[in-house]
Amino acid sequence: MKSCLNLITLGPELGLDVQIKAAGEAGFQGVELWFDKIEEYLKKRQFSDLIELIESYDLAVASIIAVHSPLWSSQDEFDKQMKINEKRLDLAEKLDAECVVAILSDLDGHSVREAEEATYKRLREVVKLAEERNLKLGLEFIAFRRFVNNLESALKIVETIDNVHLGITFDTFHFFKSKGNPKEIGRIPKDKLFLVHINDVPEKPLDELQDSDRVYMGRGVIPLKRIIGEIRKIGYQGFLSVELFNREYWKQAPLKVAKTCLETLNQYMASEVS
Repeated sequence: MKSCLNLITLGPELGLDVQIKAAGEAGFQGVELWFDKIEEYLKKRQFSDLIELIESYDLAVASIIAVHSPLWSSQDEFDKQMKINEKRLDLAEKLDAECVVAILSDLDGHSVREAEEATYKRLREVVKLAEERNLKLGLEFIAFRRFVNNLESALKIVETIDNVHLGITFDTFHFFKSKGNPKEIGRIPKDKLFLVHINDVPEKPLDELQDSDRVYMGRGVIPLKRIIGEIRKIGYQGFLSVELFNREYWKQAPLKVAKTCLETLNQYMASEVS
């Protein structure tokens, strides 16, 4: 597997250039970017500057977050979002991104069946945009929500739409919070696991866990060795992207945080299937 740093881990207030520099100097193989940070960067700099910066550290763009598929908006609002998605996927294509994370709306008062029907219609349109650019969309399940909040529900969407450009973004935090059993991971087809977000959390009731509780790998209670072992078994060889939203880390020097992320990640990069 390959090491990756999701740049939100270093703090949302940092400039994209500072974030990329820290990830590169720490020794990561890839970075996971956010579209809003790219768009902010391009207001003052040229696209060629961004390419040069990434290439100067020999970094791959493992993924970019995110494109959205709103389920309950009017057709006009959906069309506006699709134009945004189209521009963002154009950026991803130019950056040679290996994956783009896709996020769905929540139920917002609708039933699960209604949400599934809306998803099959609207997400297919987003997938078509990705297909036209030969990009992969990794659908991420979000444990806080009532719709697509666990691995099973995300797999159902992916299997039903049945397009080679749509797969799964797997996050250890959301998997743990949703009470996922590592044995479930074997249900993911090898060619449908597009990206893995890795993190840990301290011991705390599941319903109280928040994104900001995420900590360095091995410093919490998520059974990461078992989870990564199951991911290895299905043949995944892609990026393990460290994604933390820890406000205490955001106060620290970005290079220090990046180095600690890689040090604590390496034990799982090298671990054997058990």
